Amino acid sequence: MWWRAVGRQASAQQVRGQTIVSPVKGSLIGQKLPSTQAVPSQFPGGITVTLGGEAEMLVTDPSGRRTGSNSLSNKSFAEIPGASAGDDSIDDPNDNSDNPVNIRAKTLEISPVVPGTYTLTVNSATKGAYDLELAAFSPSYQGSHVDFKDVQIEAGARHVYLFRAETASGGSLQLFGGFGAEGDAAKNVNRMLTFANPSGSETRLPSGTQLFSLIIFYDSHARFDSFSALLDTNQITNVFHPSPGGFERVNIPLHPGRNLLVLTVTGALPGGVRTDQDRMEFIVP
Repeated sequence: MWWRAVGRQASAQQVRGQTIVSPVKGSLIGQKLPSTQAVPSQFPGGITVTLGGEAEMLVTDPSGRRTGSNSLSNKSFAEIPGASAGDDSIDDPNDNSDNPVNIRAKTLEISPVVPGTYTLTVNSATKGAYDLELAAFSPSYQGSHVDFKDVQIEAGARHVYLFRAETASGGSLQLFGGFGAEGDAAKNVNRMLTFANPSGSETRLPSGTQLFSLIIFYDSHARFDSFSALLDTNQITNVFHPSPGGFERVNIPLHPGRNLLVLTVTGALPGGVRTDQDRMEFIVP
């Protein structure tokens, strides 16, 4: 794994790797030994995605190639050149204490990073929670990162994040939600609000669900003095904390039946002032 702390400079040995020589039995006289010389190479920058919890993650690159796992279809992929996925989980089957060690963690690394938008899908076959961190690095290991803690996810659900990274120079990272990211010029739809959860305009939830964990991203062009949130007939604007280019997780209270959430914001976009309105329905049996 490349990264331990943002901004840390890596030594040449860390960047170039190590050569491991295994013990050899018998005489080596007259034998031709394989070369152990590491080939120097310049680290081109990259992205590290770390996921903690029982969920799985799948990354799709701008060309549609995939790396990672989909727990809902029980399939794994290794299609992205320069990408690798690993399981860093710790589980001691011999630990019979009251608090046995059981750490679930996965890491996915991409290097080099191609221009365009990547899709990160966090999926889970069981109800639970996850921690997520994305970090982008330049060739000098400078960069930026974002993280999410204790994100609740329902059984069979998918949370969809989109990200872009400029790793050739500063290692900048842009992150936004997969739902609501596609603008429709014909319908004059302007996407200043995007969502990693939900992943669609209608979400069916298990019976008895009382809260929905909404993950919302705000565009830097939005005028947040115009932001409003309406749940059925109730104003809930005060539970949101919009900020330019920011994101947050908001727990939406639900009741049995259909819950209609309408979010509206106005922004100054190229070409004039536009309004983005998003309607989402949550159905609780």
